[in-house]
Amino acid sequence: SNKEATESKARKPVGRAKQPDATITEVNQLSWGLSKGHGEAKVQEEANNLYLLCTDLMRIAVFNKDAIDYYNMNCVLGFQVVGQHITFYLTTLLYDALYVMVEVGHIDIPRSLEQVSGSLVMGRWIRWSWVVLRTGRVGPGYRPT
Repeated sequence: SNKEATESKARKPVGRAKQPDATITEVNQLSWGLSKGHGEAKVQEEANNLYLLCTDLMRIAVFNKDAIDYYNMNCVLGFQVVGQHITFYLTTLLYDALYVMVEVGHIDIPRSLEQVSGSLVMGRWIRWSWVVLRTGRVGPGYRPT
């Protein structure tokens, strides 16, 4: 849906866009639930524009921080898409006012059917990331193998 992120409504800063390019949101029956993640996207031609890429990364961090605060969550998934490349981040609140965002992986989206088999390996990693999002726990028992 094309709407302002609920957790961003609470902040209401002037001049800041309140809508990420993408969200990962729970659906409870017929209504939207928790925002589990946020993403920003750029076309491949913008891959060398470091200002825009850094701005998007900061937006992801702020959206994730707002979601952690608003929904009282352990961690939130963020992702940045640049052309065919996706980088994933987990954001968490370690201590009062100390938020940490860590890059947890990246994948290249296949451009043709010949490249699809190599990308299937990422299925386990994506499943692991979803377990981390659902449980909020990261440990030896939760790593992909």
